[in-house]
Amino acid sequence: MALRCAMESWVDWRRETRLRRERDLQRRRQLGILERMAGEQDSLLLRGALMEWHGEAEALRRARQMERACEDELRRYRERHQDAVRRIIGAMGNEQAAMFRRSVFSAWRDVAAGAVQSRRHAERVFQVMCQGDAELALRAAMESWVD
Repeated sequence: MALRCAMESWVDWRRETRLRRERDLQRRRQLGILERMAGEQDSLLLRGALMEWHGEAEALRRARQMERACEDELRRYRERHQDAVRRIIGAMGNEQAAMFRRSVFSAWRDVAAGAVQSRRHAERVFQVMCQGDAELALRAAMESWVD
């Protein structure tokens, strides 16, 4: 994922650099044309307008750079945030699974212990009830088995 982000960032940077060079070259050509026009006319007003235009173009370029930097920072923040959320959810899922296993095992242990205790109690009651009478013991066992 980091490699993909790095490659995308590099491609974006390369594209922006190429576009910036092309824009700068075009601006220089335009500025050269306008300066030649101004030189031919010897107009101070035109030179002032050119200087102002050049300053505004630079300010806009800086503003675009700042905006791109803010967007990049926001994108990186969102990626970090999403990674953190994924890690937290994964940790919660692991904790919940472990807690579920513990509770199931504990419930099984309680049920098994209760069954053993019930079986022992039933043996004692049956021994006390029958106390050596084999026929009575057989009859009680058969009746409980039929039910």
